[in-house]
Amino acid sequence: MRISLSADSLASVRFVISPLAHMRVALHPRHPRFLRNGYPNSQDVQAVLCRRSLPLLRALRRSGGSHEFPLADFGLEEFRPDIDTELNRVTDASSTTAAGFMAHAHRLASSAHQVAPDADAPSLQRILLSGERAFAHQLADELSDFWKHCLARHWSSVASRAEEDVEKRGRIAARNGLTMMLDALHPAISCRKHTIDLKTREGVACVNGKVGLYPTALTRDCLVDLNARDAAGGLSITYPATSGDETDEQTPGALSDVLGPSRLILLRSLREPRTTTQLAVRHHMSPSTVSYHLSRLHKAGWLIRTRSGNSVYYRCSEEAERFALSS
Repeated sequence: MRISLSADSLASVRFVISPLAHMRVALHPRHPRFLRNGYPNSQDVQAVLCRRSLPLLRALRRSGGSHEFPLADFGLEEFRPDIDTELNRVTDASSTTAAGFMAHAHRLASSAHQVAPDADAPSLQRILLSGERAFAHQLADELSDFWKHCLARHWSSVASRAEEDVEKRGRIAARNGLTMMLDALHPAISCRKHTIDLKTREGVACVNGKVGLYPTALTRDCLVDLNARDAAGGLSITYPATSGDETDEQTPGALSDVLGPSRLILLRSLREPRTTTQLAVRHHMSPSTVSYHLSRLHKAGWLIRTRSGNSVYYRCSEEAERFALSS
């Protein structure tokens, strides 16, 4: 997908360390089975959902509907809102937002035999018949229960990790500008001027509203949401946080032993064309080090080099895609 950001949107970019965003990630069907640092994984999440009376969250997770949680709807007034503040925003959600939630829940109910156990069907039906206000309260209550039994005890560590990431991204933005900082968020994202390209989605969209960046240590995926309910057209990006001294994914194994970890990391960032400067910012290497590795990879036939104006872009060759990046 290609997303065009207005100048106002680019100027509005804000980081938010959000409990709600972390719950949304934990409830996503792609939540990892294994995580470092003892953070709750998919089995832990499923255990809490099975033990507690959380029919709406169970249905949302089974359907993949956790992406329906409102992020941009609630604004970006605070850098690190507490859980009570965010749950109050869920409870006080506008009638339009609540109606959007209920419409999604109706879609879940229409295929309840696929997304929810039989035991949950009566509870879901009661929730849907309760009205918008009661529905918002039910969602907030279930989120509160899930928070207490799954994420609360990890929050200090998780939030600290996110703050470290924000500090790192802030240094990148200060040195190289917001566009380069956005380009370095995740391998699935590339940003040039006012345009963000997403590898895994199709279509074109224009964003005129606020842009929220939500770092989290609970996933390696990147979740990008256009706020279709908001006439201003906001954008939310939830991305994997890294600590200040980390590069992107570390990749031990036979291929890393042959190429070296630095070259393999660079290679895996070049599924999309990037310049030496962009790679240096993304991986916290000096431009001369990146240039050396790229020249060796290019000489071996693993990279394609093209020129656009004054910039030289590198991209993986078909051979690299076939042999090095197929796993």
